[in-house]
Amino acid sequence: MDELTCHMESNHWQPIPADASDTTDTEERPRKRPCETTVSIATSSNAIITFSTAVYAYEPNMPKFPQEVIDTLWPIVSINAPGTQQSSLNSLKTFKHVHGFVVAALDQDLEGLPGWLWTHQAPHGLAAQEKKLLNAVKFILTNFADNCGAVSMNAPAVTDYERTWWVRRVVPIFQTFGNQTGCLMFDWCEVETKHHAFAQMDPKLWEKGQARFADGLGYDWYGEERLIMEGSCGQHKEKVSKTVDDSVKQISSMIAMLKGMASSHRNASFATMLKTKVFGLQSIKTTLVLSEVQFTEQGKFTYNQLRTAEIPTSYMQRSKWLRVFEQLYYRSSSYWNRDTEVL
Repeated sequence: MDELTCHMESNHWQPIPADASDTTDTEERPRKRPCETTVSIATSSNAIITFSTAVYAYEPNMPKFPQEVIDTLWPIVSINAPGTQQSSLNSLKTFKHVHGFVVAALDQDLEGLPGWLWTHQAPHGLAAQEKKLLNAVKFILTNFADNCGAVSMNAPAVTDYERTWWVRRVVPIFQTFGNQTGCLMFDWCEVETKHHAFAQMDPKLWEKGQARFADGLGYDWYGEERLIMEGSCGQHKEKVSKTVDDSVKQISSMIAMLKGMASSHRNASFATMLKTKVFGLQSIKTTLVLSEVQFTEQGKFTYNQLRTAEIPTSYMQRSKWLRVFEQLYYRSSSYWNRDTEVL
């Protein structure tokens, strides 16, 4: 931490000019979102019909950052979005047996899936890490089969409660992943983040800042906060203003987590801190978005969206599990790779 502070003070901490155009920082700014061309036509009834070009910047069910927010945060954190496309499923394919097992499992019918999952025996000599991931797949898909086979009740439609979706569909995936792999331990629902209040500490009064709470928090083997989770809406309806608020909140929380880890490891080198990452997960309708924050050579932070996945809610959608497991296994690969997870 001391080396990190000295490096930043001597090389990067400069007064931020009032006009961002005055900065001499050589780091390239992300390109602004393209503005589509629009044309409006008035009808005979005085209604307005608007046409726009094919290039449209709106991405449904994703974290949302107004351009003003991106520009305002630029001196502190670079926001890089959207996430990486993952059609190749690189992380999942790293575990060849598990990848083949998932593909074969998704080819089963609903009634026979649970029995098929649990009669499968891992081959002799399979690596311990891959065995853990294999067990996680079995439990997650068993729960999926249970939800798909639930007996329907002749009851009126329920309200699209945010917490109902979160507890029923999101929590079981990650809790099972943590239980079976040991990568993370979790607390759920209105969990206080320990680093945020300290990051907002007023050094003049030595009083902690305001507490912040998350919908889910994942801890590593050392009890450090590594994954912060936020459910922004229920399954069916998104409130865009809530998504925007949660997206900004996620970045703030991840920065506080990373600063807290640096404070807890004051003897760590700057090179070590550059390799250290913290993660965030935002649930928007059925979409899960995994992101990360880490330090940069410029003495600031960078935010990157890594993986997106949709949680399948019917057996017809079961192929979507491939991207969910890709997201989970990206996280496990990052954790088990000591070149990127050094604290």
